[in-house]
Amino acid sequence: MIIKRYNRKTIVRGLRYCLRTSKARIAWRNAHLLKISGIKTPGAIAFVEKRWGPFLLGSYFVCAFNQFPTAAQKYQHQPPNELELSWLVALLEKMRRARIYHGNLNAHNLLVTEQDIALIDLDQTQDFSAPIRSKIPGALRIFIHKHRKDRRRFLHDWRNKPAQLKCFTDVFERSDKHHTTSAWPHVKKP
Repeated sequence: MIIKRYNRKTIVRGLRYCLRTSKARIAWRNAHLLKISGIKTPGAIAFVEKRWGPFLLGSYFVCAFNQFPTAAQKYQHQPPNELELSWLVALLEKMRRARIYHGNLNAHNLLVTEQDIALIDLDQTQDFSAPIRSKIPGALRIFIHKHRKDRRRFLHDWRNKPAQLKCFTDVFERSDKHHTTSAWPHVKKP
């Protein structure tokens, strides 16, 4: 099992966040959201919050241990094969369909398993399909922007690895051509 600790970084930041939902609780909730949406992530086991009255002092998120390498480790010296690329496209498609934004989609937050790609580091993940968000004017447009931001963040990790960058860029472009008309039928591309 893995225990991720969330601490206050400074007193000012601690005061600003002390009455909010803890990052551990958010990660726990998002792990279950991903599971329901058919997106792989290590199984959430528990979260613990340390509080003094209503004030949050720290929190912990506990999930199942996973021995698989991150995309950064696996593709450090060689680009992914076609099967692994199809896993990445499928992951992004599931996220798009479920309107889930990761918030920090980088090569260190993707685990390459034997059969799929799994997401980790879920405390910034946002659900744009939630009823409260879907009623916000322009919510779809905001989600599309965030979805593209996730992809740009992932590609940024490969800026010094030309073979890997080309491989990922090509597969994203192919995916975009496939989904240009069906994915966002009433939203113009910026």
